[in-house]
Amino acid sequence: MPSLTRSLPILIAVGIAGYWLVAIPRPGSVDRLDLPTTVRKAATADEVARWMGGFSPYFDHADAEIASAVETEIHGLDLFFERARRGARPFAETALSFRSKWALTVDAIPGTGSGRQETLLREAFERHVFADADLERQLTGMATRLTARIEGIESELLVTIRADLAKAGIDFDLQTTRDAAAARTQAQGLASTASAHSLADDAALLAVSLVIERVLRNLATRIAARLGSSGVVIGAGASASVVSCGVSLAAALVIDQVLSTIWDRIQDPTGTLEQALSDQMTLLQVEILLGDGQTDGLLPQLARWREARIRSLRDAVTQQLGE
Repeated sequence: MPSLTRSLPILIAVGIAGYWLVAIPRPGSVDRLDLPTTVRKAATADEVARWMGGFSPYFDHADAEIASAVETEIHGLDLFFERARRGARPFAETALSFRSKWALTVDAIPGTGSGRQETLLREAFERHVFADADLERQLTGMATRLTARIEGIESELLVTIRADLAKAGIDFDLQTTRDAAAARTQAQGLASTASAHSLADDAALLAVSLVIERVLRNLATRIAARLGSSGVVIGAGASASVVSCGVSLAAALVIDQVLSTIWDRIQDPTGTLEQALSDQMTLLQVEILLGDGQTDGLLPQLARWREARIRSLRDAVTQQLGE
């Protein structure tokens, strides 16, 4: 039977293709952007329809560009976990070393204290596989790069539309929200109005960084629940890193989950322990990207965000042209 390490990456690839080749509709959750605008000459309904038809290729191109930007960042996350899996063997060798066994022996002696082996294993994991700060940097960097790239794509789209309208004598100025804090405030305000185009529970979709943070918050909640029910928490990561940012919390808890899962395998042969850790890395990668079957991961969440964002821009342009 093929190992999870060999088979699950295929599932990841299928998931990526499925979510980026097919748009995922979400009825009743239409984003609208309350954007500053100046239109000196309003267009008639027929003109609006004609212009929006002509702009359709521009929106399609922007949609494809955003999808490509997300795919690039997902590929970076894949490479991160690929590097992590390569650290499984040196970690297994450390876990089964004389030093590790000696730490376990001393821990068992009454009056000597405990936690030596747990500390050794956590340090080995962070040295050979990844530290929570490494995962946090990967995810926050992903959000930062995506935000900048998407702002650029949207700006290019609006510049193109503005140029076409200028040829028809329409002075049109539409700006995207560039500040994440402003986007959060704007999203909350839109959600509270509950208009016909309410954002419902997806108010945070105005900022891609908030989507990523929400996914990681959900992941952290699931991991914390598992660790709480298992009764095995290695190290102080879970208790020492309870912070407001979902990314930081998830990154801290991930190592606790992985070490807790393989704790019963510590005495296995090196190859078996290596495979167990590698499989855990792959399962974690799948959960971050696709979800756990009940809560969506990054791919479905970002696919919905992508569709909602482009729809928001279409609605904003259509509305302002008709005013």
